[in-house]
Amino acid sequence: GGTDGWVVVRDRLGEPTGGRLGPHPGGVTGMALKPGGTTLAVADGGGTVRLWDIHRLSLATEPHEVRQNALWGLTWSPDGTLLATASADEVVSTWLVPDFEPLAHLAPHPGGATAVGFLGDGLSVVTASRDGSVRIWDNDLGRALGGPLPFHGAASWRLAVHPDGSRFVTTSEDGSVRIWDMLDLERACDRADGAFDEEQRRRFLGSDEEAAGCR
Repeated sequence: GGTDGWVVVRDRLGEPTGGRLGPHPGGVTGMALKPGGTTLAVADGGGTVRLWDIHRLSLATEPHEVRQNALWGLTWSPDGTLLATASADEVVSTWLVPDFEPLAHLAPHPGGATAVGFLGDGLSVVTASRDGSVRIWDNDLGRALGGPLPFHGAASWRLAVHPDGSRFVTTSEDGSVRIWDMLDLERACDRADGAFDEEQRRRFLGSDEEAAGCR
C-alpha cells in the first residue's frame, strides 16, 4: 500500500501479480489481512476503511467512514469478527464487521493513536500512542486496565501480538523494541515465589471476600 492510494497485490516472492486495489483517498495508511486470508482491510488518510475480497480483487462491502481523521493503524480480532482502528484524533475504536457496528471508543491517546492489537481471545486491546505510551483496555467495558505504560521515550508507531495472545511487541522512534509479557496467574505466582501469600492478600485486599492471588 502506498501514498498514491493503491494496494499492489504480490506473490510470495514479492513479484506483482497485476492485481491492484483502490483508490484510497489520502493514501493507504494501514492494512490488515483477516484470519483465513480472504479479506483485506485497508485504512486511508481520510478515516475510511475498505474491505476487499483478496481473490476477486473487488470490494467485499461498501466503504465505511469510521473517523474524520487519518487512520494510522488497524487490526482484526483472532476470530475475525471485530476490527479495531487507531486514529490521529487520539481514539481507538472497535467495530463489529461487516456492518461496522461500533462497540467501544477508547481514549485518550496523547498525540494520536498509532497502533492497536487484540490480546488473547479479543476481550482486551493493547494500544500505542505518539507520546510513546502503551495502554491495555477492556474492550467490553471500554476502559483502561491500569495506567499507561510509559517505557518508550518517543512515539510508538507499531505493535505486534503473539498468536497465543500472551505477549506483544512495541517499537519506537527512540530506537527501542520492547517485548511485553501478559502473565497468567500461574506464571505470575511462579515469578512472585510466594510474595503475595494469604497473609499479604488479607493485608492489602481485606478478608471479607476470597481474593484472587497465589495459593
